[in-house]
Amino acid sequence: MSWGEHSKPSGGLSLGSDEQDVMHFMLKLHQVLDDTTKALGRHLGRSFQGDVQYVPAALIFNPLVSDHALWINLGKGYGKTKTKDSLDLLKRFELWLRSCEFQELSNSRQKKIITRLPALSGPLFYFVSDAIRSKETGQLLSAVQLIIEHLEQCVASEIGRRGDYRAFRTAVALRAIFETYGDLSARSGDKHGAPTGPFCKCLEEIFEIGGITAGFRHYATEARDLPASDPLLIRFKRELIDGPARVAAQKRSSFTA
Repeated sequence: MSWGEHSKPSGGLSLGSDEQDVMHFMLKLHQVLDDTTKALGRHLGRSFQGDVQYVPAALIFNPLVSDHALWINLGKGYGKTKTKDSLDLLKRFELWLRSCEFQELSNSRQKKIITRLPALSGPLFYFVSDAIRSKETGQLLSAVQLIIEHLEQCVASEIGRRGDYRAFRTAVALRAIFETYGDLSARSGDKHGAPTGPFCKCLEEIFEIGGITAGFRHYATEARDLPASDPLLIRFKRELIDGPARVAAQKRSSFTA
């Protein structure tokens, strides 16, 4: 099952549809990382195991990173208009909560804040869910400001990029993984300049796992043709090197604590 599918969790949960979608989305994260890791292993001809097994997959699918907005109820999983509209609404909420206590707001404003925040929070839902349930002014204001900061960082990261930024980012991350962990370049196996090799085939599978509906060949070409000096590509390669080091450091500290 990919992130593009939205079956509802079963059980005695009494939640709005947006909140159910967010919870289901986050519960699927481990399966998505596992499926991605297996796909990478097949196409690179190697296995990822141990403490760092999910480091490459997490570079591709980490919903908490602040360089791309990930909308759970949006079919294509992206959209600058969606992000900007959400920011406008969140800043309106911020003004309301700064002007008076939550309980002093009109019923319509109270209802709008409580019912819209789950969907607006996206993958940050678990960080703001307590505030939503508390209906306490200070907690709600902090939650709104957290989401605003996250989305503003996403917008800043997407400046100068056209099309589906999440698809582009995923393709660049995959190129970094291929060049860091494998003997194959993003161009290996291509025919007549068209992306048809292992990199392109792997990207097609990764898009399917992540519910990305953009054209995989287009974004394979964009990522493949980036210069080695591209800042995003360099950053991703650095994260792949630094990630295992951080895991090892955390493991050492847990033994000495």
